[in-house]
Amino acid sequence: MLRNRIGRASAGAVLAASCMLAASAAQAAGLDIHDARLQDLYARYAQADYEVDDLPEFGDGKHVRFDGVVVEHAEGLDGGNIFVAGDPVKPTEAVARLGAFDDATDAQMKALPVGKRFKAICVLQATSGTHYLALTDCVVKS
Repeated sequence: MLRNRIGRASAGAVLAASCMLAASAAQAAGLDIHDARLQDLYARYAQADYEVDDLPEFGDGKHVRFDGVVVEHAEGLDGGNIFVAGDPVKPTEAVARLGAFDDATDAQMKALPVGKRFKAICVLQATSGTHYLALTDCVVKS
């Protein structure tokens, strides 16, 4: 029993360290990263009449880092995976659609079950009038 607790604690520490290392590496690489709560980002998007142009997280070279929850997996028109996410505060409310940075990340995202929490760094994509945030080039850690 103690061994299981130590194992879970170690796994949690490794995940936290890897996320911190990834964030540090991203910032060292000169990425402009904005920390945000997904629900708050969506609320500001809705208040701006579903336009991202005036959000500080939008623009060339900017990335947004957030915690999320898998709401569903859907299939896009091109047959690709659509990863639908919500905020941990409202885990069943879909507020964003995420696209992976590469094929390996896409496979990782597909493997996450509905209800699973994750951390992500993504680019806020230009959208107009959609009732969800479009986030691309995502790197995800669960």
